[in-house]
Amino acid sequence: MAGLHGDVAELCRVLHIFGEAHRVRVEEVARLQRELAGTTPFELLILASLYAFEHLVLAGMSSPHRADGTITHDQCAWHAINDLLLWKLGTIRPQDLHLDHSALPRSLDTYLAPVLSESNVAQAGAQGMRNAFRALLEAQIELNDFISRSSDAFSFDDAIRFVRRGAVLEIEVIEPDLRVAWQRDGRKLARLHEYWFYRASDEFMRSPKATQTIGRPENHEANRLAYIRAIRTRLQLTEVYGVAATVTTDAGDEVDLFLALLALELTSAFFQRDFLETFMAHYRASGDWRVALRWLADGGMREGFQIRYPLTWSERSAKISSIVGWTVTSAWLKAAG
Repeated sequence: MAGLHGDVAELCRVLHIFGEAHRVRVEEVARLQRELAGTTPFELLILASLYAFEHLVLAGMSSPHRADGTITHDQCAWHAINDLLLWKLGTIRPQDLHLDHSALPRSLDTYLAPVLSESNVAQAGAQGMRNAFRALLEAQIELNDFISRSSDAFSFDDAIRFVRRGAVLEIEVIEPDLRVAWQRDGRKLARLHEYWFYRASDEFMRSPKATQTIGRPENHEANRLAYIRAIRTRLQLTEVYGVAATVTTDAGDEVDLFLALLALELTSAFFQRDFLETFMAHYRASGDWRVALRWLADGGMREGFQIRYPLTWSERSAKISSIVGWTVTSAWLKAAG
């Protein structure tokens, strides 16, 4: 760098430190990924769901955003889990996505059953893979956090500069007013989320649904919230992204956008009530997240062999049957008949 201008040479040194820090984190993620390279997507989902119930559900995942618009550690973890699932999906063969009745029991017996077992020996035997997943997730969170705190700030935050102290970079605020504006933009982003919800609430209150009982009386409040959330997303998709009121599937079927969104929200409401809230009730009674999950699964069995594991799945026909009441309207039946 002897022939470079002093400022350019210093910038190169700063970028070199950034590059080395990024490389170290990427290599650590890759090293830990190799320990889980043999898992299937379903098995990685089991590990992710166990981690979620042990840590994220208990910590409270219903309030992912801070008042200043920044995200919490819980939300960082969800983003990292999504990154790990994308990694797994990008490194498998198409046939690995097919779940058959011989592969499912093997995966459940290896990764899930020991955790739900009352045997301490069985639980200890499954701890190794759970530890490997946790280490990989923490490395992915660290990589994402580095990109967010350092790389993105270096690129886009004009209020600060990175000053090199030997081989270490420190942040100095050079424009306090710009720094305040940067933080204010984060708060605006949080308020924007609230804006769409208030818009949806107003539309809902003007509709006939506002004075009707939606579903069974005991589910009315959850169903009403699901209805408002579906309106919120529909407003965003149509007004911001220009999505039409109906969308066409690859098979040529026309799907009502709002009904599709409502089905997703009602599914989420069902999971909230029958999984998360029930799990938390069991946890408060037992004080042990494993016991709470075991009681959750046992309860599903008593209710007619319903799956109440940390993750749930069903065959396509069963899934369609379970949500047909949310998606098939009288108008659709009339058109189809």
